[in-house]
Amino acid sequence: MSDHPDSTTVPKSIGELSENIVSKLAQTRPADGRVANAMRSLESQVHDLMHMSHITSDIGEAMFSRPDRAEGEYLVLTMHVSERDTFLFALGNVEERVRKFKAGYMAAFDGETV
Repeated sequence: MSDHPDSTTVPKSIGELSENIVSKLAQTRPADGRVANAMRSLESQVHDLMHMSHITSDIGEAMFSRPDRAEGEYLVLTMHVSERDTFLFALGNVEERVRKFKAGYMAAFDGETV
């Protein structure tokens, strides 16, 4: 018995091999229209994430740009508990939005929505 594969299953040229690969990729790849529609469904998430990141940045800038004093290389800050809570909420909110956006983006890349 021969160790060589059957000649009917082996590509006869690089062109045929490339054509086979492209054909298989096209069969597994979602249609561009599905991908575009799925990406469009992420628009509100993108805008919400952008706005929330601006809010978080503004809160952080306001809190950290007013140090009470410096002790060597350290800044001593005083903030109200509600400022800290608001800032931590905003950070957590942005983190959660990024996680959801990533999941939505990965699904949209495959033409799906979540």
